[in-house]
Amino acid sequence: MPSSSTTWPIPVSPSARAFSHAPPSPRPRTIHLTASAGGTLAKAAATLKEHKAKEVIAIVTHGILSGNAIETINRSCLSKVIVTNTVPLSDKLERCPKLRVIDVSGTLAEAIRRTFVSLSLPFNTLNVP
Repeated sequence: MPSSSTTWPIPVSPSARAFSHAPPSPRPRTIHLTASAGGTLAKAAATLKEHKAKEVIAIVTHGILSGNAIETINRSCLSKVIVTNTVPLSDKLERCPKLRVIDVSGTLAEAIRRTFVSLSLPFNTLNVP
């Protein structure tokens, strides 16, 4: 992750700089740990699109998606929002065609098992989706 002193080839908002791969990639991804209301995702995507990104895909570890988050994502220029299944999404998948879910239960189960039996956690060899 670039530091705040990194010289970017284009001006980007602080939210996009903190979480995104800046263009010249025509399909940048914005990566977030959590997404609550979706505003930061939408702003980062808009900034990247203003700078000629053809498509912006958000990758979120914990898709809390509270309040008007679904409406914010649906109105945004994000093409996809990929979330893990660490938070129940209930009807949000039906309401947001941009949402995709990655099942991380196998990876978490293996990490817990390895921790319990005092094995190392070589995540590059775990069952990563």
